[in-house]
Amino acid sequence: MNFGMTRSWVVTLVALVSSLAQTSVAGELFETELGLLSGALDRLDDGDHHHSAARPDTHAPAGLMGDHVHSAGEVMAEYKFMTMSMDDNRVGNDEVSDIAALTASGVSFMVAPTRMFMDMHMLHVMYAPSDRVTLYMMPMWTSVTMDHRRMNGTTFRTHNEGFDDMAGGALWLLDQEEDSEWIANLGFSVPTGDLNNTTSRSTGSPTLLPYPMRLGSGTFDARPGLTWKGYRDGGSHGIQFQADLPIGTNYRGYSVGDTYTVNGWYSWLLTERVSTSVRFEGLFRKNFDGADSELNPMMAPMARTDMRGGDSVNLGLGMLWLLQDGSRLNFEWVLPIHQDLDGVQLETDHMMFVSWSKAW
Repeated sequence: MNFGMTRSWVVTLVALVSSLAQTSVAGELFETELGLLSGALDRLDDGDHHHSAARPDTHAPAGLMGDHVHSAGEVMAEYKFMTMSMDDNRVGNDEVSDIAALTASGVSFMVAPTRMFMDMHMLHVMYAPSDRVTLYMMPMWTSVTMDHRRMNGTTFRTHNEGFDDMAGGALWLLDQEEDSEWIANLGFSVPTGDLNNTTSRSTGSPTLLPYPMRLGSGTFDARPGLTWKGYRDGGSHGIQFQADLPIGTNYRGYSVGDTYTVNGWYSWLLTERVSTSVRFEGLFRKNFDGADSELNPMMAPMARTDMRGGDSVNLGLGMLWLLQDGSRLNFEWVLPIHQDLDGVQLETDHMMFVSWSKAW
């Protein structure tokens, strides 16, 4: 992984978000309509300590979590769905054909991936014991399907599904002003996923599924984060830093790589109940440490721990609706605009996030 390039993407991302936050173009475009709404936006609900009742954009785009807190005694339930499509292989910045993927890394693999589809169903529950602290937990169900090509040209498909690792933690409101807030995420994940699932499609006998098709990391992970959000009459903007740090080695003998993400977004209020957003994300993944001794690293690139890392930059376009009953419907479409992957890996084509949430 090129960490010089990583640092440059982070600097570029932060500068871009700062520019969006300061520009007056968006405000001029919506000045007429938003002038009609200014009175409603100024009348915040006295019982809501964290801006959450009067405007839709107090929640971040659908692809993010850990971005808002609740008032003391408040409960929120959310269902979130994510789907991801991966197609075609990449070595570094370069796309390679399915046939070339078998030898592109200098290793002659017997099998290479051609496509992968992943769906995740998440139930997110939050409770605020105080105005400063909001607790959360999120069990997940994941479904993964991967298509493969053998060296002789034949193809096969494998599938895995089940409970993934469960996320949890506490959000701490560090500071709140009239037009901004800082939130720390003291997050973690619990290894409730199964790493032992097998398939017989590739060899005719039960074989362990490779790393990308496994459900979770197999370790307890620390997931610290920090979010800053600012509010204006015409919209809001924010920056979020998040890390996913495995603790120790799992029972299969390896540790997944550290992951770091930096996000910056701007949301525009279209009406008092509808906002639209643009988000830029930098995602930086390290390769795995150790290895599963039952996986043959010469069989396929998905069985290599040195072909799991990489950098990517994604663009997200979203919409958020504040419904009449106070619930929120949040949608975001995410496209990669830069991918630099270690070794042979499937590239991401697109992701979609949809969520519905309601607070009481």
